Amino acid sequence: MIQGRELHGLMEQTVDREVIDGAMVLTTKGSILTTAGFENVEAKVISAISANIWSHFLYLPTKNREMGDLRTLVFRAEYGVVGVAEVGPEYIVGLYSRRQAADFVARLAALRTQLLTTSSLKPFDETEAAAPMSAWLPADGDKAS
Repeated sequence: MIQGRELHGLMEQTVDREVIDGAMVLTTKGSILTTAGFENVEAKVISAISANIWSHFLYLPTKNREMGDLRTLVFRAEYGVVGVAEVGPEYIVGLYSRRQAADFVARLAALRTQLLTTSSLKPFDETEAAAPMSAWLPADGDKAS
């Protein structure tokens, strides 16, 4: 499994400020795991918009069934171009650019492939996330001081 620092480092390498102005990994519900760049726009705004549009298109019936499932989505936002791609059942990677670039989709596809081959972003498990907190809770019968 890829570590948080490595994931952030990969996003930092992706942002070159010539074509790519921001990179992020987020959940399909819009929670940000890591970001890099985004000096001219709020990452949380791009994340929320991306997750909302992704979830909307994910469940739309398609006219052409041979095309398969949704894997990549590129759209124009008020301040630039946003591209998102699936990297797991609950995760998407997003890129942001202030200008239209010929290789934007290719860069998004390359980042997606790199994430799929170097990491195993597991589905979020609330019991696993809550486990460390249990050490702070008083045991049954103990009085809280």
